[in-house]
Order: sequence, then structure tokens, then C-alpha cells
Amino acid sequence: MGCGGGGRYCLVEILTREGVDVEGCIGDGDKCVLRLTMFCVKYGDDGELTFTARRPARSYKVSR
Repeated sequence: MGCGGGGRYCLVEILTREGVDVEGCIGDGDKCVLRLTMFCVKYGDDGELTFTARRPARSYKVSR
């Protein structure tokens, strides 16, 4: 499924590492993970909005 028409998006999430609460994550990159998910959105043949992942979600350790 192509992504013609500019329907490409990137979802960026800041997540806490396992065992860390949200308050402990702020300001300390060692406790946070950045997760990026790239996907495309378009209308299918039946008129329904569909999406497809362009790449598997990847996680990155956040530096201080």
C-alpha cells in the first residue's frame, strides 16, 4: 500500500522505562525512552480510512 498524497505521519512518544514512574522520568534521560512509529494514512477502495506501518516502531534511549 503506497503513501501517495502526503499521508505520512510520525508518532513520537516519550515513555518511562520499566519500573520508573512518570515524575521520575522528567529531567532524567536515563529513565526515559523515545519511541517513534512511522505510518501512512489513506482511504481504501471502500472509502474507509486505513493506515499501514511504514517501519516497525523503534525505541531510543534519551540522553540527558
